[in-house]
Parts: sequence; C-alpha cells; structure tokens
Amino acid sequence: MWRFVNRVYNFVLDNRELLRSVKPRDKYDLNLLGDYAKAIYRKTHKTIKKVTDDIDTFNFNTAIAALMELFNLLSEFDKNLHDDLTREVFVHCMKRFIIMLGPLAPHLAEELWEISGENESLFVGSKWVEPDESALKEEEVTVVAQVNGKVRARIKVPIDLDDETLKNIVLNDAGVQKYLSGKKISKIVVVKNKLVSIACED
Repeated sequence: MWRFVNRVYNFVLDNRELLRSVKPRDKYDLNLLGDYAKAIYRKTHKTIKKVTDDIDTFNFNTAIAALMELFNLLSEFDKNLHDDLTREVFVHCMKRFIIMLGPLAPHLAEELWEISGENESLFVGSKWVEPDESALKEEEVTVVAQVNGKVRARIKVPIDLDDETLKNIVLNDAGVQKYLSGKKISKIVVVKNKLVSIACED
C-alpha cells in the first residue's frame, strides 16, 4: 500500500502544473477521443461506478484494488506525447481519481487535491462524482456462433450490429465456415449481441 501511495504522490507532483492549468469539462464525447484518452475516460467512469458500489457495501479492499488498476493506466500518461484534448481528459480523470481516494485515504487525497490546484477542501460540500453512462457501455461484445446447436466459435463484434451484418460476419468466420462446407443452410436465428444459431443439413 505504501508503494502505491508513494507512486500516486510523486505522479501528481510530476504533473501538478498540468493539473493546475487545465480546466476539464464534466463530460466528453467518446467519438472525438483518441485511443488513450478513450481508454482512460472509460476506465475512470467504470471505476467511479465500482468504487461507489463498493463503498456503499463496505467492500473497501476491492475499491482500493479498482483504484490501483485505474492508476496503472493513468500512470502511462506522458504530457510530452499527447495532444491538448488528451491532456484535458487526463486532468478530468485524475481529479476524479483523487476524489475517489477521499473516503479511503483522506489525508493523502486532501493533499493531492491541494497540489492539483484546488483551493477548497475536498471534504467541503459534496464533491463525489457520478459516472458518465455513455462510458459504461461496452464497445464490443462476444457473440456465440452455433451450428446445429453446437458452439463453433466465439466472435468479438461491435455492439448493437444489425442482424444482417452480424449474420454475414459469422458466416464468413473461418471457424464457422468449415462446419458449413458442403451443407445447405436451412435457418439462421439471431439474438442481438449474444448469439447466431445456424441450422444446416447435408
């Protein structure tokens, strides 16, 4: 735990000028973000939901573990390598990370809050944050492909594909095609985001 505390403290110190100078927005459009910004934004808001639920149910160890996992991703940030929008999203995520630390490590969180340029105490008023629901949605799902009732493939696809597109992806999958070779497809059943079941006969 002390190693984690030291890493967090030194990381915030190293990035204090950025944390003090950038005023992030409350929400971001995921479609406008690059890969790293999108990853930390999604991870931060998923962590907000998890830590909120864990604190409500007194599961403090799992809340701390979730924050450690988030910090591992945030600590990959290099202010010299990223564009202005990514830097802004990083500040958005770091401020929320510090807020989430508050109930679990109040003295550390308060000091980090001050270092990051905030004048009012972290514990004055209600500063807890709500997750952005759009960031909680998965971008991909794993669809099960069945041939005559047997699972022949598990395929990752973008979420909420229309039935026709999903069918075509499954029918063109190499793992599925070998079980369809020389056979006549009699029926295809699609369960959105979950299953494509193919019935075929010789």
